[in-house]
Amino acid sequence: DMMAWGAHKTIIENGLSIPEDISLIGYGNITMEDQLYIPLTTVKQNSYKIGELACKSLMDKISDSTGKDKIYKKALVSTELIIRETTALLS
Repeated sequence: DMMAWGAHKTIIENGLSIPEDISLIGYGNITMEDQLYIPLTTVKQNSYKIGELACKSLMDKISDSTGKDKIYKKALVSTELIIRETTALLS
């Protein structure tokens, strides 16, 4: 989202319109709507779940009494697209 805010500013400064000329999407769902003229479309991530999985992985590593490195598993955490006013439908 922070990168999208910077892009938002640059797009407006260059005389373009959001979303008419350029659609803009962020990632993270950081709340700072007061910084933008148009509410940002974003991908919301479950930070709590990511932290929980990271903590579990760390605790497993600490409690491993064999001293062997475990093979790490991939973890998928679902996200949600939150459509706001910085994206336009394609026609």
